[in-house]
Amino acid sequence: GQGGMEASALCAMYKRIFALRNELTDVAVDELVGMFDLTDSVLLRHEIAYALGQMQRTHAEPFLRRVLADLDEHPVTRHEAAEALGAIGSAHNLDVLREFVHDHAPEVSQTCALAVHRIEHAIERGACACEKTAQAALARDAAAAAAA
Repeated sequence: GQGGMEASALCAMYKRIFALRNELTDVAVDELVGMFDLTDSVLLRHEIAYALGQMQRTHAEPFLRRVLADLDEHPVTRHEAAEALGAIGSAHNLDVLREFVHDHAPEVSQTCALAVHRIEHAIERGACACEKTAQAALARDAAAAAAA
């Protein structure tokens, strides 16, 4: 079950996660991290890690590294944290990603390997405009939603 969380509360949290994701601010990152720590729902924790990856805010990195390194966390959530770190693409996340390339959970180890490859490739190639396309699209969506 959802640890006693009723459907309407779950729905409200999903809406809040989506709204915060579109804000693309460090304040929104902090609120998402706070929500993560308040729920034991794997669904919501996974969704929050996913949203943070889409936002691509470096402010989320310490939290995402913590989630990835927490072996008590559900593998699907750890996988999402690794994916998010790969999406953010900072070289200083390589150490923690490399550490879990041989994780016991295949979804975690594979994602870490892909994230390491993605970051190394980006460093080799130099920053490119296409990396920011997703972020620009989110910003446009957020602006359109605000104007509506």
